[in-house]
Amino acid sequence: MNAMDKDNWDHCHYATGPLKCILSLGGDESGQAPTSPLFFVTVLKDDAHEVFQKQFSREEKALNFMNERYGHWDLIDTQAPLEEEGGCGSCANK
Repeated sequence: MNAMDKDNWDHCHYATGPLKCILSLGGDESGQAPTSPLFFVTVLKDDAHEVFQKQFSREEKALNFMNERYGHWDLIDTQAPLEEEGGCGSCANK
């Protein structure tokens, strides 16, 4: 896996330093008739401060934008098992 796609965007994101780029699903807040879902590409700083957001009506367009603009950042899979380094068990026998 080296890019965001329709099968991994819900548990992967791009990151570099304190910045993280995520894709999220949302809707129209206008209160009018129901609309199709919207996709939001959002860049966060320190997981809390929104730096940038762009809205897309199609998942494919949002993913293409993310991969073209942020694909050179590290791709982080939050479902990948953590490495066995560190933690309480690593020094218990020292």
